[in-house]
Amino acid sequence: MLFPGFFRLCLALLVVVQHFSRVSLGDAAVCLFFVLSGYWIFVMWERQYNYARHRYFTFIVSRFWRIVPTFLLCSAITFALYPHLVPTEYAAIASSLFVIGYRNLDHLPIVPAWSLDVELQFYMVFPILYLLFHKVDRRAAVAALACWSVASVAILYVRSGSVMTEPLPQILVLFMIGAAAARWRWVPPRALVVASAGLVVGMLGLGVSVPALRAMILGGSNSGANFIYNPVFNLVLALAAVPLAISTVHVKSKKLDRAFGDLSYIVYLMHWPAFIFVHNHYGSLSPLQRLPYAGLAMGVVFVSSVVIWLVWDRPINRARHAWVRSRVRLGPVEQGVGQPAA
Repeated sequence: MLFPGFFRLCLALLVVVQHFSRVSLGDAAVCLFFVLSGYWIFVMWERQYNYARHRYFTFIVSRFWRIVPTFLLCSAITFALYPHLVPTEYAAIASSLFVIGYRNLDHLPIVPAWSLDVELQFYMVFPILYLLFHKVDRRAAVAALACWSVASVAILYVRSGSVMTEPLPQILVLFMIGAAAARWRWVPPRALVVASAGLVVGMLGLGVSVPALRAMILGGSNSGANFIYNPVFNLVLALAAVPLAISTVHVKSKKLDRAFGDLSYIVYLMHWPAFIFVHNHYGSLSPLQRLPYAGLAMGVVFVSSVVIWLVWDRPINRARHAWVRSRVRLGPVEQGVGQPAA
């Protein structure tokens, strides 16, 4: 049994591992973030925002309020440490303040934050997606999502690109899978969850043991020719893990686990300036020689993330909760882990 907040923190740590090592599984983690986000956004709209005054306005303000303040603080810390990353063009400044358009910048001050831009764009069109889900038949939706997923894998294979640079429709399918799970209240059977976990472990096991496949996972400066298929491997891995990921949302989250869920967002952003530091000062060392510095940097990241959560993120989020509650006429109030950060 995986708790939802802990699972999200593990996904964030996969992104961290990708940046501090040759193990490149961060795209799979981000893809699963989109799936979970689609699920929770659907649930929150249906149970709360749908009952709020000026529901679309309340929803959009709430989602920007959840993402932007902590993003701005992490950006400010990054800019203070690395002034050369401060944007100077108007479009870059606007994206660095409001996130929208961030992934299209020529130089991203915080590279992992590209997914926040995609998230917010999905939020802006979500009410249309919500209505669409109530117009289509369940079997037709499942068939369409299955075909859409296969097409996304095929296009990614042909293009040999990165998940980060793919057109939004190819990423939107992940968000839609999560929303579909919420729409039809899908609880993956235990056997399917075990099979999903086994498939993920099997794919990773083959990837480690078979040299040709290993080259699809290990990147860095010594990546092999097959590393070009790493994005495809990550997307397939994420799709295989969907039942496992969805199973976590049905596990009751306690206070500590909700804290882990909140920390996942901060760690996801704050590890980037630490990565820049290690890369700039110790990037020429071998992975083994670099490991102690990377470990120390991650310790600093975790401690600073906890501090940011205590003095910045949590108080701001409580204020957001209170504001949303004041606008809800009836219906449940969003709780705990039901607040995807990214």
